Amino acid sequence: WAMNIAFQLKPLYFRLVELVMECQVIHADETPVRMLDKGKCKKCYIWVRRTGIGPPLTVFYFAQDRTQETAKQLMGNYLGTYVSDHYAGYNLLPGERAACWAHARRAFFEVQELNDPDRLEALSLIRQMYMNERLAVESAAKRDAETALTKARKGYRKMTEVLVKGYFSLCEKIVGRALPPSNPLLKAANYSLKQKEDLSVFLKNPLVGIDNNPAENTIRPWALGRKNWLFVGNENGGEMAAVINSLVATCKDNAVDFEVWLTDILPRLAKTGMADIDTLLPHLWKTEQS
Repeated sequence: WAMNIAFQLKPLYFRLVELVMECQVIHADETPVRMLDKGKCKKCYIWVRRTGIGPPLTVFYFAQDRTQETAKQLMGNYLGTYVSDHYAGYNLLPGERAACWAHARRAFFEVQELNDPDRLEALSLIRQMYMNERLAVESAAKRDAETALTKARKGYRKMTEVLVKGYFSLCEKIVGRALPPSNPLLKAANYSLKQKEDLSVFLKNPLVGIDNNPAENTIRPWALGRKNWLFVGNENGGEMAAVINSLVATCKDNAVDFEVWLTDILPRLAKTGMADIDTLLPHLWKTEQS
């Protein structure tokens, strides 16, 4: 039944993919899942692309690998800005990459020398950056305008730019401490310095968020769920799971009850032409009675 429903939902899924790829900012991530293969489990991956501005739309993609070829297949023609972690598979894409400050913070957070003054200063600077982002959101919430957040970000990010400069100066100072190559503090500093340009993208583009948390939060149910459902039965099962979960996630992010939405649109799919297919998408959907 689930496979049949997923097959019926494919036109909506493909339309979601088109809309996501038209967005000026995209969040991208991937996580491993297992697939049953000849009595054993094979490591595969679920990839996610999520809109960074406008209505929150999510599309998952099931692949048997995590290669650069798959990244190019999903993102190769995209010329906007995509936010991702430091995975090398995205390196040759034509779009502009924005790095994730949550990952930069994590590298310092996990340093075992908890009281190292440079570690504490790095975390403090990043905390102030995030505080500015929160203040921008709170300021925008007071104004009823689509452009309110970008305007608020422009103001607060002028202050953040000073923090970012201080952060990279601190990283350069840490590199100059002659620490052993295996030192976690040195690794944390180098992690950020190697991505200095990508970590600075959000400063010049107020449409771009400070981190890739939207994608990571969206893909988290796969990471949690795989401990319960363990594996997908085959490649077709993985693809159908990606289709269904794309629409589940999009419903959730747009405050739409998935069961109510699905019950309403399934009978309407056969009589809705492609020109009107958008009316059935979760973020634009209205019940037939309304």
